[in-house]
Amino acid sequence: MPDKIISSSERSACFNWGRLLFSASFPLVLGIFSIIFTIQQNSISQANREQDQRQANELRQQNIYDAYINDISKLLLSPTFNRSNPQQLNYIGFKTVDIIKHLSNAQKRDVIFFLYNHELIRRDKPISQRVNLTGADLADVHFIQSTSLNCYLRDINLGYILASNIVFDKCDISFGVFQGAWLVGAKFMRSLMHGSKFQKANLTDAIFDGNNINQISFPHATLINSKFLGMKPFITDFTNADLLNSDLTNKDLSSMKHIIRNTRFPNGSFSVVDNSQLIIDGGAEDACNRSLRKKDWMVFEKSVGLDFYNTNSTNLNIPSGVSGNCYFGKNKTGVLYQYVSKISYSLLINHEIAYFNLSALMGCTIPNRNNDHALIDVRCFDEFHSGPVCGGIRTNKTLSGFHYYTTVVFIPKGTVHLRIWIEVNIKIPSNSIDSASILDSVKNRLVVQGIDVGTLAVTNEPSCDNEIARIASSKDWNGVIVGYGVRNDTDWFERVLQIIHSANPNISLIDHKNPDDVENAIERHYNIRLPLNKT
Repeated sequence: MPDKIISSSERSACFNWGRLLFSASFPLVLGIFSIIFTIQQNSISQANREQDQRQANELRQQNIYDAYINDISKLLLSPTFNRSNPQQLNYIGFKTVDIIKHLSNAQKRDVIFFLYNHELIRRDKPISQRVNLTGADLADVHFIQSTSLNCYLRDINLGYILASNIVFDKCDISFGVFQGAWLVGAKFMRSLMHGSKFQKANLTDAIFDGNNINQISFPHATLINSKFLGMKPFITDFTNADLLNSDLTNKDLSSMKHIIRNTRFPNGSFSVVDNSQLIIDGGAEDACNRSLRKKDWMVFEKSVGLDFYNTNSTNLNIPSGVSGNCYFGKNKTGVLYQYVSKISYSLLINHEIAYFNLSALMGCTIPNRNNDHALIDVRCFDEFHSGPVCGGIRTNKTLSGFHYYTTVVFIPKGTVHLRIWIEVNIKIPSNSIDSASILDSVKNRLVVQGIDVGTLAVTNEPSCDNEIARIASSKDWNGVIVGYGVRNDTDWFERVLQIIHSANPNISLIDHKNPDDVENAIERHYNIRLPLNKT
C-alpha cells in the first residue's frame, strides 16, 4: 500500500490536537496538586492547634495543681493551723473537690497521696481531724505500685468519691474506707485489702483479682456482675448486698463465717430475712427506770410524752399478758415517736417484697372508757422524709381491759425510714366526778369487809396538799392506796407520798393493780383474809 501522504493541513490539525491535549493536562495536574497540598496544610494546622491546646491545658492543669499544693502546704505549715478546726478542714475539702476535676489523672493521684501523707484522709485518725472528699472526681485514676511509686494507702478514707474505673494494683489499702463510693468498673489487682469497708458502695462490674480480701465488709453494697478472681472473700459481711450475676458460687458463700442477711444471691434469690425487733426499746424496758432519760423515744413538738412504768419504781403491777417488767402509759393525751432506718432491707423493699409485723398489747386500767383510745401508726418515709401512713393498730371503741393487736403491713418501694408513732388520746380526762364515783364504790366495798375507810378525790394543785395532810393525820391509819391518776405523774406521786408520810409516818403504801384489785391488794399487803371480824 502506498504511503499515505499527509497534507500540511492535516499535520497542523494533529499537531494542534496534541497541543490541545498537552495544554489541557497541565492545569489538571496543577489542580490535583493544589487539593492535596491544601488537605496536608489543613491537617498540619489542626495538629498544631491540638498540640497548642494540649500544651495550654497541661499548663493550666499544672498551674492549678501547683497553686493548690502551695496553698494547702502554706495552711498546713501555718502556726494557726489546727487539725481539729472544722473551718480549716472544710476549706481543704471544698478546695480539693473543686480543683481535682480540672486535673490530669496523674495529678489527681498525687493529690490523694499528698492528703494521705499529711494524715488528712486516714480512717485511723479521729473524725474531727479528717478531710471530707465527698463527690471528689477520681474516675479512671490508677494507683499502681512501681519502682518510683510506693502505693501504701493503709487506712485511707475515700468515702463517697466518684471513681468509676479506678484501679488499685499492688497497693496496700488494708482497713481502707470506701463507704458510699461510686466504684463502677473498679479494679483491685494483687492488693492487700484486709479489713477494708465498702458499705453502700456501688461496685457494679468491679473486678477483684488476686487480692488478700480477708474480713472485708460489703453491707448494703451493689456487687452486680462483680468478679472475684483468684482468692475468694473470707469472713465477709454481705448484709443487704446485691450479688446478682456475681461469679461467687454457693460454695464461696456457704462459709458460716460470712455474714449473710437480706442478701440477694448471684442467681437472684434472697437469703433468709432478718426478722429481729426493729423498734429500739419497744417494750419500754430500757427507759422505765425513773433515773434514765428518754433517749430513744422523742416527744412530738409541744406535745406531752408518755411515761414508762415499772412495778419496782412506780408501785404499779404490770397488766396481765404484758411481757417484761415495763410498759408505756398515760392518763391524758400523750405522744412518743422514733425513727427506724430500713437500709438493711433496701433490696427487699425496692423489689417490693418487704413487709413488717406490728403488734402490741394495749388497753386501759379503768373500764369502759368509750371516748379514749390508744394507737400506733407507722409512716413510711423516703429519703426526703415524705411518705404516707403505711399501717398501724388502734384500740377498739370500748377501751376496757388489755387486748393484743397485730397487723402485717407492706413497705412501699423507696422507703428509707419508718416513723413509729405511739399516741394515747384521752378526750375526756378522769375528773372529780369519775374519781368520786370510783371512790364511793371502793369505800362501800371495804366497809362491808369490816375496814375503816377514808377517801379523798385529789387534784394536782397545791391547795389540795393541805387537805391530804389533814386526812392523813386525822386517824392512826395503817395504809394508803393511791389511784392511777396520781401514780401516772411521777412528780405529783412523789409529792403526795411525802405529804402523807410527813403527816403520818406509820402509813404504808399498798400496791394495787386497779380499783377492782383493792381487796386483793389489802390481803396481799397485810397477809390477811377478808372480811375482818367485827368483834
